[in-house]
Amino acid sequence: MATYSDKLNRLKKALEQRTGLSSLVPGTKAFQIIESVAYEQMQLEYKIEEYVNRVSLLTATGGSLDKIGENFLGIKRLGEVEPFVTESMKAIKFYVSTGIFGDINKDATGTPQSIVIPEGTMIEGKIGTQPIRLRVSKVTVLPFDASEKYIAADFIQGQLATIPAGALKIHNFTGYTLAINNILKVTNPMPIASGRQRETDENYKFRLVNGLKAFPKTTTPGVHEIVTTTPGVSSVFIEQAANGGGSFNAFVQGITPITSDEVIVDVKSRLNEVIGPWVVYQVLKPNYIGLTMSIELRTFGSISNLEYITSVIVDKISEEVNNFYGPEFFVNSLLRIATNAHANISSAAFNYVHTYTGSDDIRGFSEIDLEADLNPVLYLSSKEKLIIEPIINSIAVMVA
Repeated sequence: MATYSDKLNRLKKALEQRTGLSSLVPGTKAFQIIESVAYEQMQLEYKIEEYVNRVSLLTATGGSLDKIGENFLGIKRLGEVEPFVTESMKAIKFYVSTGIFGDINKDATGTPQSIVIPEGTMIEGKIGTQPIRLRVSKVTVLPFDASEKYIAADFIQGQLATIPAGALKIHNFTGYTLAINNILKVTNPMPIASGRQRETDENYKFRLVNGLKAFPKTTTPGVHEIVTTTPGVSSVFIEQAANGGGSFNAFVQGITPITSDEVIVDVKSRLNEVIGPWVVYQVLKPNYIGLTMSIELRTFGSISNLEYITSVIVDKISEEVNNFYGPEFFVNSLLRIATNAHANISSAAFNYVHTYTGSDDIRGFSEIDLEADLNPVLYLSSKEKLIIEPIINSIAVMVA
């Protein structure tokens, strides 16, 4: 669509040629008439163009929809992505249940040694009957004085949808002293949701309609559109004037419970392309509030498949907490999940609930006083995200 100035100049030139008028300067009545006509033309063309775009979005599918999104709005359909894991996601870890890595790997003199996990080591599990397989993507050292180490891994086999917490349980690494006892363990304490099916027409249309509303890109809606269409991003909270007028902070939540460092870098790169250097802004992870807990079940009678039921409880509580978004979280809602897991469970109670806060490297916990507060509530700001703290046995379930 031609700009307002283009229309004004074209009308002025046409009127001069056809009428011989030579005094079409701002302020004259003739010039005011030209301005009015140019403005009305621009408004009419804008409405026609907007109508065509919207009608096309409503009716287009498949490749036609891709062309509209890419050529008119510069927004591409989200393609299929295989699940992947980086160390900063804290999604897969090698660990020992007791002691440290050095206890299970010693040299001939009995001196504790670090364990070196080679690239290509296989990690496996199942979702129902469907096998899942990933490979360690780079050489990883398990320090002899540590008890757990998060790793990076690539997807080999399985579904592209979310891999539930605890689904990965097997590895093929045997290069440590006590390998015959299978003491070195592997697990995914967090769900792995970095995989994605190809975006459907319905979801793509929704993003395109929002994209029409989001221009120009330097507005708050525009920044929101850029961030949320970055691969690996689930949501964002934009804090305006965070460091003075004209500045902002973007708190980015990834599609895994803990946002990876790589996603933060990608968002910064995309924003740098459209935001001027005079704008002060930061791209940050949310402030993570981690939960750990011990739950005691009371039953009417015995439960034959108790191990399976407890694993279901752990998975459902993890899913509830990691997918929670909102200002208030009622802790006792997790007890209802435990109670409803089996018909023979009469009730459930907390032995303790700990909340963890702090940086990635230094996190401390505090204990909720369950005696003083019978219905504890966690209040979360828009900058905070509730998660299950990614440590060993973060959710313990036992029978009274």
